[in-house]
Amino acid sequence: RGLLALDDDVSLILPELRAPDILTGFDVRGQPMYVKAQNKITLRQLLTHTSGLAYDLSNPTIQKWRASQGQPIASGTTIRERYLGPLIYEPGTSWEYSPAIDFVGLMVERVSGAANLQAYMEREIWSPLGIVEMTFFPQARDDLKARTPAMSLRDEASGKVVLQPPVVQKPRTDAMGGGGIYATPAEYMKVLHAVLKNDGTLLKRETVEDMFRPQLSEQSRAALL
Repeated sequence: RGLLALDDDVSLILPELRAPDILTGFDVRGQPMYVKAQNKITLRQLLTHTSGLAYDLSNPTIQKWRASQGQPIASGTTIRERYLGPLIYEPGTSWEYSPAIDFVGLMVERVSGAANLQAYMEREIWSPLGIVEMTFFPQARDDLKARTPAMSLRDEASGKVVLQPPVVQKPRTDAMGGGGIYATPAEYMKVLHAVLKNDGTLLKRETVEDMFRPQLSEQSRAALL
C-alpha cells in the first residue's frame, strides 16, 4: 500500500526510537555511559536485526544496564516497557538478534489504523489463509490454552529432568510481533506455504522475492557470522 518504505527513518512512525542512545560501557561506579547514535534506524534494519537493539534475555550488556536502572529482565506487558532501552551499536553496522520485530509490529499498527497487530493479522493474513487457531492472547482462547504442550527442564541441583506445566507467557497488553504468537503447527505451515507459493495472496510478488535476497551490509554480515 506504500505506507512504509524499507529505508525511511522509522522515528517518523516510532518517535520512541528518535535520537537513540548507544550504550558504550560503564564507568568505575557501574553507571552506564552513552553516545548519541549518528545513523537513523530504518525499517530494513529492524527487519534484519541490524538496528542496534538487543534482547536483555540474551545480551549481558543490556542485562547489566537493566540492573543499573533497577529494572528486572524481561518484564512488562507492553513493547515499550519490555524492550525500549539503549542500542548496543550504531544502526546498520553490526548484527544482534533483537526485539526489533516487535517494533515493526507497532509500525504496522500505527499506519494501518487497526486496533492492534492481532486485528490487522486477522484481517490481512489469518482470514485469507483460513487460519483460526492462532492468537497473541492465549488467555482468551481456552481451546488453545488447553492444548499448549508441557516442557521438561533439567533441575540444576539434582540433574533430574522435571516436567513443567504448559508454557504460557504472562498476559500481555500488546500484541508482540517478535515472539508473541501462539499457533498450531498446521496453521503456521499455511503462512509458510503462502510465502513460498508467492501467488499474491499475502504480499506482492516482488516483496516476497526481495525477502530471499541478501540484505545485510558487509559489517553486519561479518558480525552475524
